[in-house]
Amino acid sequence: MKYSVEKLEEAFLKMKVLSISKVKQILGTNSSATAARKLKEINAVSCYSHAGGYYTLSHIPLYDKNGLWSYNDIWFSVEGTCLKTICRLIRESEEGFFCYELDALLHIKTGNSLTKLYRERILSRRQINSKYLYLWPELEKLQLKKRMTFFLRGKIVPGYENAEMKYYLKSFLDILNEKQKRLFLGFESMKYGRGGDYAIAEISGINRKTIGKGRRELEAGNINMERIRIMGGGRKGLKKKKY
Repeated sequence: MKYSVEKLEEAFLKMKVLSISKVKQILGTNSSATAARKLKEINAVSCYSHAGGYYTLSHIPLYDKNGLWSYNDIWFSVEGTCLKTICRLIRESEEGFFCYELDALLHIKTGNSLTKLYRERILSRRQINSKYLYLWPELEKLQLKKRMTFFLRGKIVPGYENAEMKYYLKSFLDILNEKQKRLFLGFESMKYGRGGDYAIAEISGINRKTIGKGRRELEAGNINMERIRIMGGGRKGLKKKKY
């Protein structure tokens, strides 16, 4: 049986976007394989939203600066698939993307796709407070630095507006034990807000991972001052020698 693609092309020019069921109806077939073959013949492309269930001709979309185009809330990308689109956007970005930023840009939920790309080591990620920033592996350090510069630009850490207060902070930290120190700095990070671990690390000279640990302990209510270190931590006790 001969399936005509002329009517299909005419329908695309008239309606711009067609569902796969509409494509089958126009072709007069119930076969998904036949529909896919005919769509390929006329250079049709699928959307990345709506599970890829809508198509348009490749010359119809007028892509924006991000390589995206929509028709009645059906979204298409110059890259084709959602995964390829996410990779291009992160690779070309100056400071990576948080999941919520990609959700807003692509108008779909990207969490599962980002997790898949990270697990396959196509993307890298760094935790900033409670959220993951997704980065392109070869550009990770540059993108992270740019992101943190943006976070910290023009923001003053409450209570540390001048160099004198930073000096007093370091003197105060010297009298605290290990756990007290990270809990206090974790609290200061929480006061600052997003990017706080980096900001407090900058003024205190304490590793941001230590500050993040203290912040997470506070957020979880996991505070036990009876022990400074975990069981077994610290220097081993000295044994009395027998003569």
